[in-house]
Amino acid sequence: MNNRNKKTLIFDFDGTIADSFEVIVKEAGGLVPGFDLTKITPVELEFYKEKTLRELLKMFGVSYLRLLFYIGKARKKVNQNFIQVLPFNGMNDVLKKAKDSGFDLFILSWNQKQIIKRFLKDHGLEYFDKIYPIPGLLGKNLVFNLIMVVNGLTRDSIYYIGDEVRDIEGCKKCGLKCISVTWGFNSKKVLEAYNPDYLVNSPAELLSLLDRI
Repeated sequence: MNNRNKKTLIFDFDGTIADSFEVIVKEAGGLVPGFDLTKITPVELEFYKEKTLRELLKMFGVSYLRLLFYIGKARKKVNQNFIQVLPFNGMNDVLKKAKDSGFDLFILSWNQKQIIKRFLKDHGLEYFDKIYPIPGLLGKNLVFNLIMVVNGLTRDSIYYIGDEVRDIEGCKKCGLKCISVTWGFNSKKVLEAYNPDYLVNSPAELLSLLDRI
């Protein structure tokens, strides 16, 4: 890939690279009153995965500010047990190929930078050029704009890879191309309804897609 055509892949972390859902559920799933993830059945879980975060908050009467409070309260417990978390099978192949092919690789995440760096080191995934934690209440679209300015990037050179409806919405606001993965938080059904540019069902499909973008 020559510099004129150089592209940037911005990855979400939890639910896209790191299979962290089980640890998050175990350590933080009972913090929200009336929404104890630790007790729901597989059928109920699939129901929730077909809802956007906005819909879930409305269902359980939790404001976004209150959610941030719960996240802050749970973060320490989750991070203490993050050593149990593994990458999704095949992600090492995806990241190695992306790096070898000349893509710039960034991470954009609400997780803490030191946790992400430790995870990448522990699992031999140190392919990333930069890691951007999302501060406070900022939406991803605002951070996308910041990343573009700081790094001198154009919209048509960026692909964002994430597992939630919010990722698709943020990309659409900024005019970025979105690759949605179906192995994370939101289900394939709900992701399809929001029309991402690409939808992949496994890291192997994502690996194949790298040859076409």
